[in-house]
Amino acid sequence: AENITSLRSVLRIDFAEYGDFESGWFALSEDGNRIRAMSTTEFFDFDLITGQSYRTQIPRSSDNIPAQVVDSALNFRITPSFSYRSQADVYLLNGTYCVSYLGDWSGGFSGDSWQQCSGRADIPQSIWLDGSQVWLEVVDTATWKTQIIRLPCSNRAAVYLPQDCQHIPYVLAEDTEAIVLIGRIPPPYAVTSSADGVVKLWNIQEGQLIASAMTEEGIPAVFGQLNSSATNFLWRDENSHSLRLINFATGEDLFIAPLNGAYVQYFFLTPAADVAIAVNLGFKPEIIAWNTHTGQQYNLGTYRSCTRIPDMARLSGDGTTLVIGCDTGLDIWRID
Repeated sequence: AENITSLRSVLRIDFAEYGDFESGWFALSEDGNRIRAMSTTEFFDFDLITGQSYRTQIPRSSDNIPAQVVDSALNFRITPSFSYRSQADVYLLNGTYCVSYLGDWSGGFSGDSWQQCSGRADIPQSIWLDGSQVWLEVVDTATWKTQIIRLPCSNRAAVYLPQDCQHIPYVLAEDTEAIVLIGRIPPPYAVTSSADGVVKLWNIQEGQLIASAMTEEGIPAVFGQLNSSATNFLWRDENSHSLRLINFATGEDLFIAPLNGAYVQYFFLTPAADVAIAVNLGFKPEIIAWNTHTGQQYNLGTYRSCTRIPDMARLSGDGTTLVIGCDTGLDIWRID
C-alpha cells in the first residue's frame, strides 16, 4: 500500500495521431506491458517496453465492410529465458461471429494462428485466454441461453457448429436467488448478489461455485471488483453510501471509506487487496485511492482530458499499470 502514491501518468496516446477512433475501448495484458486498441478499420498494439506500435487490418466482410469487434484478450510475458505473446479477438462478420488467435513463443517453440467462424448467428459476449486455450462466452439465439465454449473446435475447421466444441454448463443459471450479476468482472470469474446480501464467487470456465459471503447489513452488492486472484471483493451499495471489502476466505465484510452518495464509474483492487482505486468518483476526472487497512484516502491526480466519461479503465493483473481510455486517447498510469 505504501507505494500507491507513486502511481502516476507516464504516457498518453492521442488517437488523433493514429486514425479514426470511435471509442477508448482496449485490451490490456496481465503484466500491463501491451495494449490493444482499435480504430474503425485497424487494430493498434502498443508495446510499453519498446515504445513501438503495430497496426493490423480488422477483418472485412464479403462486401468489404470492417467486422464489428466485440472483445479481445492478450497474454504477454517476457522472462530471461522465455517469452510469449498470444492474442484472441471475437468479432461479427458476414452474419455470424468469428474468433481469431495468434500465439508466438520463443525458446524453440513455434507459433500458432487460426480463425474459426460459427455457423450460427449467436451473440458473443466476451473472450479470454487461459495459457494457449481460448474461451468464449456466447448467447445461443436458438434458446437465448448463455454458453461457455472452448476454442478451437473440431480440427480447426474454418466454419464450425456448436456441437463441434467443448461446452461448459453455464453455472450462473444455478443461482436462482441472484438479483445482481456484477458487471465488469474479468472472466473466468463472476460475482452475483442476492436481495438479502449473499455474495457468491463463481468460475464460469470450470462451472463451479468457489466461495460465498454475506454483506454485513444484509443488503445487495450492486457494483464492485475482484482482485486478480479473486480472494477479495471490493463493493458498494445501491445508494453509494460506503465502500466495503469482502474477504472470501474469512467471510468478513469490512468498511473501507464513506462515499456519501458519490457514483464511481470504475473500481479496482490491487493484487494484495491492500489498496482500492476509483476512477471518475462523483463524475470528476480524478483517480482516488484508499488504504483498505486504514481507510486513508489518496488523491492521485487527474487523467487526460476527455469529452465524455471514460469508455474503459483497466488495472493490470499484477497491479502495476492502470489504463484509462476515452474518445481522445489512452492515459497510462504506472507505479513509478
